[in-house]
Amino acid sequence: MKALLTGCIFDLWSGGRGTTGGMEIGSKVRRQWGEHGDGCSHSEGKMIQTKPLESLDDFISTTRRYRRRWEDEWDTTWQPWFRGEKYSLSPMRLRPKLYRSPRTLRELLYVEQELRLDFRRKAALLISERQPSGDLQHWEWYFLMQHYGVPTRLLDWTDSSLVGLFFALSDRTDPKDKSDSAVYMIDPWWLNDIVFRSGRSRSKSKYQGIALPDWAVAHRYLAEDEFRSVELKTELPLAVAPTYLSRRFAAQRSQFTIFGRDKGNHLVSLGKPKDSRIRKIRIKGDRIPEIKSELAGCGITESMVFPDLDGLGRELYDFWERSA
Repeated sequence: MKALLTGCIFDLWSGGRGTTGGMEIGSKVRRQWGEHGDGCSHSEGKMIQTKPLESLDDFISTTRRYRRRWEDEWDTTWQPWFRGEKYSLSPMRLRPKLYRSPRTLRELLYVEQELRLDFRRKAALLISERQPSGDLQHWEWYFLMQHYGVPTRLLDWTDSSLVGLFFALSDRTDPKDKSDSAVYMIDPWWLNDIVFRSGRSRSKSKYQGIALPDWAVAHRYLAEDEFRSVELKTELPLAVAPTYLSRRFAAQRSQFTIFGRDKGNHLVSLGKPKDSRIRKIRIKGDRIPEIKSELAGCGITESMVFPDLDGLGRELYDFWERSA
């Protein structure tokens, strides 16, 4: 039922061309955008990235090195965030799903308005865990939309490096595919410091760290009234901590950046200067099966990241495939 609802809402976003299932949704996105596109190396438009890593040990040592460089500036609650992407050269890297469309910003904000209304109207009966409620329920509905695949201005992150790596290595169904994957590492406090110091936020120096949905600075990113979605004024992405509404949020240690009016690759641009706190960690494509096996040995499996029957079923299917 949840997959059907997500498919129908995605169909509304994509223009009503008959998409009704999760696999069709994925294939439509791949057809529209393509799977490929767009020491440290400074290629790829100067975004700072590592040379392709070949083992889990390499990955852990690399993230540890960046963490130690960045952590001294902030207090003890600071943690970096991670985002895994299946293809390191994706032209839509670090861009939320809503903004991967060629439509104009105004068109997309009207579509977002309809998606929010439709999801809230139809999803209530399907939610088996806590229902969104209270003054921040518009944020909670929005987080749930993102988690179930509806196009939003949210971009998924996690504060677990190994969960980020898991997502970078997942869903590689073609054994001949040797393309590199990528894990992006960001300092969310650094990102928000840029936001808090810009424009009208310049005087709000009391803010530091990851935004919460009830902060005044966050109110400008998501209107409580869906019909005011098109009135979005903010430009820069904001790092925001979600309410943990489901076991998936907690298991994946979910975090988000919410984008403003800038539908371009703003985070990619921020990752170009040498003092940037966004790093691209490349994972060598032909080493992915071994690294996935090492991750599983650390307990990072489908049923851990997706603590439900779907996750368990995929995990047991993977076991069966390896044993066949």
